Amino acid sequence: MTTIETWEALDLAIAQAAVLAEHRDRLLPFRDDYELSELARFIALEPGEQINPPVPPEYVSAHEGFTETVYVIGDDGFGWVVLTRT
Repeated sequence: MTTIETWEALDLAIAQAAVLAEHRDRLLPFRDDYELSELARFIALEPGEQINPPVPPEYVSAHEGFTETVYVIGDDGFGWVVLTRT
């Protein structure tokens, strides 16, 4: 469970939600034909947590309080969106 008790934590949650909303908007045209799990995996990591993606990142974008890293895993465009709190 995550609780938000500081202004910084609230700002971080809002920023992360905005990034996730952008990804959602790109995926919406496929909503009727695919489950979200068939298109993408969204992962939130705390500092120090790591994953072992099978490919190099497509891009990394630094945001206030977190880093967004996107991996395109499959030829069909399936990908991981990883948000890591900094």
